[in-house]
Amino acid sequence: AVTATAAYTCMGLLYEFAHYLAHTKVVPKNRYLRGIRQHHMKHHLVDKENWLGFCTSEIDAALGTILTPEQLRANRREAQAARVEGLALKS
Repeated sequence: AVTATAAYTCMGLLYEFAHYLAHTKVVPKNRYLRGIRQHHMKHHLVDKENWLGFCTSEIDAALGTILTPEQLRANRREAQAARVEGLALKS
């Protein structure tokens, strides 16, 4: 129980640290930490349903939530088509 509690606490602290890095104006000097920040900002600025791993992109790679540029373009085309269709139905 102690090991599980310690692991849970460490992961929570890592998550909060990564989230802090992503949402402040501080740009880390460390390349790894900059990568965490850039990865998380893709989640907020590019596609909220992907890039879900706050602390590491390896989690997203394992879960398939990293989009290739082609997948991103396809998702945007589908969203645009849905908006156009929705506007047509309102008319």
